[in-house]
Order: sequence, then C-alpha cells, then structure tokens
Amino acid sequence: MIEKRTKLLRIEHQSKFTMLKNAVKEANAIQNFVKRTVIRKQWACKILIAVSENDLRVSKPVLVRNGKRGRPIKKYISKYTNRTLRKTKSHLHIILYGYPAQTIANEIVNNINKRHRKRCDNKKVVVSRSWKCNRGYIPYVINQITSVRQVNYDPTGILCDLDFDEEYKKRKPEMF
Repeated sequence: MIEKRTKLLRIEHQSKFTMLKNAVKEANAIQNFVKRTVIRKQWACKILIAVSENDLRVSKPVLVRNGKRGRPIKKYISKYTNRTLRKTKSHLHIILYGYPAQTIANEIVNNINKRHRKRCDNKKVVVSRSWKCNRGYIPYVINQITSVRQVNYDPTGILCDLDFDEEYKKRKPEMF
C-alpha cells in the first residue's frame, strides 16, 4: 500500500552556522541534491528547507508596514515586555513528505554527513538524522522562517494531501 511508505519526516541538521549566508548556501546545496536525486530515481517528494535565526521561545512574528507601498516586513518582537529580543545562530529545519519517504530521508542524511565529514576529517561525525514528524511541527517551522527553499516533484500525484504553500498562507502573522 502507498500509505505505509508515504510519511512526513523531519531531518535534523545539527550544525549551527555563524553567518546567514553560510546557512543559505547549505540549504541551496541540499535543495539541488534533492532535485537531482528525486528526478533521476522518479520518486515523489515535497520538501521544505527553512533557514532560521530566530528564537521562538521569547519572540513572535509580526508584519510591519514600512510605508504606504510595498510588502510588509516580517519582524520578531518580544513576547514579554521586560525581555529583549534575541537571535540564535543560523540553523536549518528540513521537513520531508515523500514516497518512499524513509529512503529519500536516508539519501539526504547520507549526503549531509558525507559533506561535513570532509570538513571535519573524521569518519564518525554525525551531523544529520531523520525523525518522524507530525503536522504540528510545520507551523513551528513556518513561524520562524528567515529564508525558505522548496522542492515539489510529484509526477504521479500521490502527495496531493499536503501543500506547504497552503500551510504558509494559514500561518500568516498578524499586522503590528
């Protein structure tokens, strides 16, 4: 049955990046690898790669207008009046919905670990792992996105019950 092999997984990338551009570069590398692999092997895959540098424990996203024209800017304000807004080091959140999901996740994890082993000169370094995920994790990731990358490749149409764009529209922050 298709339902048993179609899963929602999250891939944990444990590396923290000192600069945002390094995290974006890593997200682009993962996106390109997934595109090549999925198209070559004809797997169905929807993946969301979110770059974040915000800490949602003490902040919440709001949209702030910067004049009469243009798109509002997404900023993070403190949930508490006596606490200052703090940012963390840039990091990645990866959500995968695919068929066969575990196989695709293993390919991505192996690619990330292989690239980071070359930098560390250690064959036992584990930088990435895959975990089961539920739909409650998606709003958490969407609320702290700084930059986003997506891959939507579904030649058979079996992944039609989840759309990351629709989830993003539901989670739009309020105007400030």
